[in-house]
Amino acid sequence: MPIEHANGNFYPGEKVEIKWPVQEVRFDPRSYFLVVDVDEPGLVDKVIEPSTLAELGKYGFRPKKGLHMTVLSYHNAEEMSKTLQAQPSPEQTQETLRAVESMAHELDWAWRPTGHLHSFQGRKERELKIITHVDCPDFAVFHEGIRELMPSADFKFYPPHITLLKKRGEMEPHTPASIGGLAMHRPHLSLTHLAPEP
Repeated sequence: MPIEHANGNFYPGEKVEIKWPVQEVRFDPRSYFLVVDVDEPGLVDKVIEPSTLAELGKYGFRPKKGLHMTVLSYHNAEEMSKTLQAQPSPEQTQETLRAVESMAHELDWAWRPTGHLHSFQGRKERELKIITHVDCPDFAVFHEGIRELMPSADFKFYPPHITLLKKRGEMEPHTPASIGGLAMHRPHLSLTHLAPEP
C-alpha cells in the first residue's frame, strides 16, 4: 500500500516547520523487530487537540509510554526469520543482517502526522488504541530495500503509524462505537489543526 504525500511535499503548505522527534533506531537481530523511537515529553499534546484529548480521557484513554513507530514486527519479522534460515551459510545470514541494520541506521526516518486519528483493537486484553498515521518517506524506502535483499520473503507493507493513547478494553466507562472501532484504517476523529492551509 503506497504512502500518500499531500502535494508531493514533505511539509506541504506549512508556514512553520515543526521538528517531529526521532530519538533512536533500534533493530533486534534476534527477534528481527525494528522500531524508531519518537518519544518526547509533550508529544501527544502536540499531535492531539486539547478538546479531543480531554474527551478521550473521559473514556479512560491515557498517553502511551515509549512512543515509537514500528517498522518490522510479527509477520514481517517472521518472514525475515524464515528467509534467513533458508540461506546457504551462516556467513550469508550475517551479511544480510548487517545490510538490514546498516540501512536502518543510515535512513533519516523524518516524519509528520497525517492530520487524522484512527482507532483499533490491540492484540492483547481487548486493548483499544488511538493512533496517528504518519508520513515517513524512508519507511517505504526501507521496505523496498529489504525486498531487494530478500526477494523470496512475503513482506507486507503496513502504513506507518504511532500509537498515542491506550485503554484496556474492559475498563469503564464504556467506549462509544464512534471511538472504539476495530479496524485500523477506519477514521473516527480528525486533527484539522494539523492540516495544511489552502
